[in-house]
Amino acid sequence: MIVIMMLASIGRCASPALCPTDAELITAVRGRDNAAVRAVSDQAYQDDPSSVYLVHSERIRRISDVTCGDKLPNEQDTKLTTINCKFTVRYWSRNAYQVARLIFRDGSWEIADALIVTRDRR
Repeated sequence: MIVIMMLASIGRCASPALCPTDAELITAVRGRDNAAVRAVSDQAYQDDPSSVYLVHSERIRRISDVTCGDKLPNEQDTKLTTINCKFTVRYWSRNAYQVARLIFRDGSWEIADALIVTRDRR
């Protein structure tokens, strides 16, 4: 019983002031996914400019299982806030389990890099 109460008292972030919301994480993931789609589309166009390619990112249902650590030192710019977070992105057909380094830049979080493991839900 005590263990359950201790786990319930643990927040999702080590520092609540630096805790991205689910909406902010979804925006960061969409930004990264859209950049990947642009890169694939650009490469396909370079490979065959006479063809038409339709590439899109998968819709995100929700974010869950978020846990973030303390602020990290940022090697490039000491004014930027950097944290590591673990979370699950629930797409329509798969789950993506991620550990990501997030940077707070210009009023929003962005994913600097991430390790991702996906599992189909079908």
